[in-house]
Amino acid sequence: MSDYDFILELQLSFCDAIAPRIDEIIQEIINLEKLNNVDEIQTSIRHLLGEFHSIKGSSSAIQFKTIQSLCHKVEDIIIENKDLNLKNQIENLLKYCDVITEYALTFKQKRYVDDALFLSKHRSVFEKVQPPKNSKAEKRSITIKVLAVGIPLTIINNLKKYNLDIKLDIAYSNSSADALSRFSIENFDLVISSYFIDPIDGISFCIALKNQWKDKKFKFILLPSQELNGNLFPQDTRLLPDQIIIKDQKMYQLFSEFCLSLFRSEIKKILFIDDDPTILEIYKSILEDAVSCETYFISPSGDLVDNINKISPDLIVSDVNMPLVNIDELFADISLATNKKTKFIFITGDADTPLCQDLFKNGALAIFEKSSIINDLVDHLATFGVPVKKS
Repeated sequence: MSDYDFILELQLSFCDAIAPRIDEIIQEIINLEKLNNVDEIQTSIRHLLGEFHSIKGSSSAIQFKTIQSLCHKVEDIIIENKDLNLKNQIENLLKYCDVITEYALTFKQKRYVDDALFLSKHRSVFEKVQPPKNSKAEKRSITIKVLAVGIPLTIINNLKKYNLDIKLDIAYSNSSADALSRFSIENFDLVISSYFIDPIDGISFCIALKNQWKDKKFKFILLPSQELNGNLFPQDTRLLPDQIIIKDQKMYQLFSEFCLSLFRSEIKKILFIDDDPTILEIYKSILEDAVSCETYFISPSGDLVDNINKISPDLIVSDVNMPLVNIDELFADISLATNKKTKFIFITGDADTPLCQDLFKNGALAIFEKSSIINDLVDHLATFGVPVKKS
């Protein structure tokens, strides 16, 4: 099945499901006029906000940007008027519901909607609706803290340029003695060493470093200029370099693959979190036969943190904007509880918000926009260590 046919199938399924769902929303909006209890009104308003947010997320994922725009406007109306119990906005909300339904039914019948003509027909509704940005923003970050010992700056700069998916936070050292002392005050994920360093060779340096700092978790790459004699290596394999890469034209690719492997080997369980069941079903259908690790899909109901702890995932792929979840608190709590061993990728409608920028700065592996990732979800996840089945 082509990407076009796959998206079309999802769009038609969305159109089948949206009409009865909007009918229920319309009934709830009408019932607002009959409610007098403040708690009941606020509960209904929160539910309506969640419904439109869910529809917005689904429409973004399947590239229905007109419906996405409408739902975004409805969210604004609900948030701006929640203190007035929405009773002054019932007519407007019902109008938006009718237009959403009409768009879905038109697409179902024709398998295409001319957005420009549709906009023109419903100008009174759309005149204040700003279409969502289509920046397809994508932020990804694998940060590795590196100690480079006796490595020429030209090689380091080329390593940085080659590894577009990896952020190298590099500290430099020109001698083995200085490098050993650096370990007493800093932690590193990776050490890269030339074979000839002052005053010892790279093998001896690796042995000394691993012997002295057994309690620290790090990997060691040795970069000799040629093949090394096997007699140079210690019998204790725990003291061997984790990788030996010859300085030649293949070194940058081999280095990149090694860095990515630091993450690949850890991903055994992935947890997907979204408050929209349609999005979770899309993820399931894409990943069911594509990845060779355990996959879990949950909505943020009940005790979300407790559910996450029960699953104990290596990677969490989560929506950002969920009315029932304070996502930055969840991110901070899980990261703290697992000592950052649980990695996070966020998928959202807009990756350029201040919240997303904060999540990224605080250690999220990546932030993707739903509309740009859905066709290549498996490839994106593979970049971050998710084992993929061979076709």
